[in-house]
Amino acid sequence: MRGTNAKLRIKRLHANGALPSVSKGLGQLTLVEHALSPLDCSTKSLLHRSSFQFVGANGKRQRSVATVAAPFGLLPGDEFFLWGLLGLTFRQPQPSAELYATPHFILRHLGCIDTRSDRGGSAYRGFRESLKRLAATSYHCDGFYDPSRDEHRETGFGFLSYSLPVDPLSSRAWRIIWDPLFFEYCSGSRSCLSFDLNIYRQLDPASRRLYLFLAKIFWRREWTHWIDLQTLAVNVLGFSETIARRNLKQKVKRTVERLGGCGIIHAAEPVDTRQLFVDRDDGGSALRLRRGPAYRKMSSRLDSESIRSLPIFEPLHSIGLDDRTIGWVAKHYKHNLVQQWADITLAAKERHGLRFFKKSPQAYFMDNLREATENGRMPPDWWWACKREEEQRIASPVAKKLVEELQRFTDRRETAGPRSETEFLEFLRGAGRAEFDVLLRQTFEDFRQGGTPPQQAQERATAVCVEHLRKRFFSQRAV
Repeated sequence: MRGTNAKLRIKRLHANGALPSVSKGLGQLTLVEHALSPLDCSTKSLLHRSSFQFVGANGKRQRSVATVAAPFGLLPGDEFFLWGLLGLTFRQPQPSAELYATPHFILRHLGCIDTRSDRGGSAYRGFRESLKRLAATSYHCDGFYDPSRDEHRETGFGFLSYSLPVDPLSSRAWRIIWDPLFFEYCSGSRSCLSFDLNIYRQLDPASRRLYLFLAKIFWRREWTHWIDLQTLAVNVLGFSETIARRNLKQKVKRTVERLGGCGIIHAAEPVDTRQLFVDRDDGGSALRLRRGPAYRKMSSRLDSESIRSLPIFEPLHSIGLDDRTIGWVAKHYKHNLVQQWADITLAAKERHGLRFFKKSPQAYFMDNLREATENGRMPPDWWWACKREEEQRIASPVAKKLVEELQRFTDRRETAGPRSETEFLEFLRGAGRAEFDVLLRQTFEDFRQGGTPPQQAQERATAVCVEHLRKRFFSQRAV
């Protein structure tokens, strides 16, 4: 897509309410200096090396090598979630290494879905898979900039770990925990840069990487230094080093045109290759880029915040708190306690129903949050048992298989009117009865082994099996 078309598309999305009015990503300054993975990588095991230069304490340029090990692979698109989640984490009034938020809130904040999107579809599945790859990835660098010590150091870390509800229909928050050392590096104001996530989302992977690389430079000055073509194309953007120089020129030229169309780079369209690159006597080529007129405007739009941008918004909204109360809670209580007692309240609501609460879920949440803050009230034993049960369910083969198949069918649109529902119930009583009985018996035993009481195990097993067969029934009808 050309840059001009990208800008028009963004305006239409804003007008239709598909994107949040302000969306901010956060890039780590050393990581944007080089590619985290090849552009042509897959979900197979990956060991990727790239290099970059920096000015050492002696004032001389030095070369550093970064190594990324990803057992489940690492896609260029995973960087979108890495930077987006960082931006969401540090946008909070009290940023911490643990981020609690529902997937619907995260994906809506990142612009992947809108308020009309179905929950539990392909966007949710893709987000889960991306978290899996990012959580397994480890990073090593022999010249990583440490902002707290103001020096380059040899370092190694992971990016994040996570804990998610198995049930895709659960309204409880997802838990994402940043690696402590990585979080420390990102906490330094001299170690990160903010950028417009709405613009970033519309770009292809190569243009995204160039955007962040240039954002680091354009923040300080109008022109870049002279950049070697091979270094930029291979080490920064992630193109293969086997590509011929003339073809690398065309690929880099296209990324420049896309950023020029967005106003990030000052460039006329179409870009002339002979004017963009300067060939050297040694056979190499170099280019120099100028900051575009829209860059400062994009940066200045990232300051406003709202209550709905808080990760705790959706869990508290599900409990029944209004916007004003959520804003007051966010201002007066520590977010880790808010997140914990929100999860306890929602777990009680899902497991026991409204009869569990003496007054209301809102009163239960506020009372426990106040007592936890003032008197150190601890979570109830049943909640810890619930968490252990969920962890056991993750490893359980029957429940895992049902959930995976349920997710695969969820993103397909259904037109289930009254007549269709009647046909599905007739299927359960007739041709599907035997299969339903087998699944129900296996799933019931599965829940019981996880420690669920018999009555709750029967109810939850029935709900999972019916929903599983229902999704498959309507999916097959659609085909």
